[in-house]
Amino acid sequence: MREVSDVQLGHRLAQLRELSGMKQAELARKVTWSPAVLSRIEAGERTLSDDELATLLKTIGTDDAADLAAVLDRNWLHLPRPTLDHPDQHLLWRAEQMTTALEDAGNAPEVPAAFRTRLDEYVKEISRLAALLLRREHQIAFIGSIGIGKSTVICRATNLEIDGPHGRSVPVLETGGGGVTLCEIHLSRGPGHGIVVEPRPHDDIRSDVEDFVDQILQSRPTIADEDGTPAVPREIERAIRNMAGLAPKRIKGADGKPVRTDPAKELAAEFPERRDLVVEVLTRMGLHRRDRRDEWHSPTLSATPLEWMKSTFEQINNGRHPDFALPARIDLIVPDLLEVDDLDVRLLDTRGIDQPSARADLEALLEDPHTVSILCSGFNDAPSQSIQHLLQRARDINNTQIDFNASVLVLARPDEALAVKDEAGSRAETTEEGYELKDEQVRNAFTPYRLSGISTFFFNA
Repeated sequence: MREVSDVQLGHRLAQLRELSGMKQAELARKVTWSPAVLSRIEAGERTLSDDELATLLKTIGTDDAADLAAVLDRNWLHLPRPTLDHPDQHLLWRAEQMTTALEDAGNAPEVPAAFRTRLDEYVKEISRLAALLLRREHQIAFIGSIGIGKSTVICRATNLEIDGPHGRSVPVLETGGGGVTLCEIHLSRGPGHGIVVEPRPHDDIRSDVEDFVDQILQSRPTIADEDGTPAVPREIERAIRNMAGLAPKRIKGADGKPVRTDPAKELAAEFPERRDLVVEVLTRMGLHRRDRRDEWHSPTLSATPLEWMKSTFEQINNGRHPDFALPARIDLIVPDLLEVDDLDVRLLDTRGIDQPSARADLEALLEDPHTVSILCSGFNDAPSQSIQHLLQRARDINNTQIDFNASVLVLARPDEALAVKDEAGSRAETTEEGYELKDEQVRNAFTPYRLSGISTFFFNA
């Protein structure tokens, strides 16, 4: 019995046909089927009999097509079955066969318990390595303090920029003085230019609004928690205010000078009870109307794809788009972003670190074997205290992934490298020499974390 779905099989058959250079109509003619039937098969809407499948594969006639028949006959008992187009299909099958042999050996009569235990360890290790191979989705996460320049460097490195004023390029991602990025931003390849939003759960939004209300009512001794963090991050406060129509305004006073008014405080005077104010803010946000999840660039628009993406992203990121709720994650889809053979690689712009404190999301990235963590620091303070704190936490929980999957990116500004002095007090004569001196300082700083071999890169964005 075939264990592969019609959709997966149809997708693989379409891949094999295209790799052979045949058009759909040509293959349909050769097997004497109508193009409509073959189209339904490749779309996974029609089940193939074994004879029909054999006919198709023989007609395609490539080595990969002949190989597919053998792949479909495999019976996976211990490891998850990989997709039909998985590049390590045969290696994983060898792992499956080895696991079967080890299981059989361990289940043989009169096997000593110690020997069975060792065999079980081998099976677990094979399963762990197979799981690493099975997953083809990888990510490159940029991690660093608020305002350090992660968004800028990502856009510069991937050509996600548009022409700005004074002949300077402007990043598609919103940048500023820090506290700009509302949530994680994922950038990946896709069929067009689009934005996909994963909304923040309603309970989380309500919790954010409650913190915002506490801040407005000043029900706490200060507008901050005991550890010094704001009751609600400023980027989330900004989005809540915009969604609820409570953004601060500037008006001219009687003397002609600008006066700043806060509609949120005026609303608090109208609804002095905390519960009533929370309900009023949530009502004004109109979450029930904000149910859109994605938007795509249309050729009919006057703006270029990247101009449209920049404008739409800023609206969503600031809570100014009427159709989108507060996002937990924003995906930017670009056709020509980053291509790696046989892998799905995306870039991740993390929310900036506001102070050295525990961040479960960042620690999870550092532990993920499928994530390369780019630890970003400014030039003068590299490696920054926030990065050192992250690495210390990683060592405390025995995270070994940082030995292989982490590197430091020093975001240098013009002429900073020329201000570096050597042991004799002489300034660097070239930017390259300044980078070398700073690299040595970074390595020395990482020695307590047993990371003296970590790679350090420099980039002036």
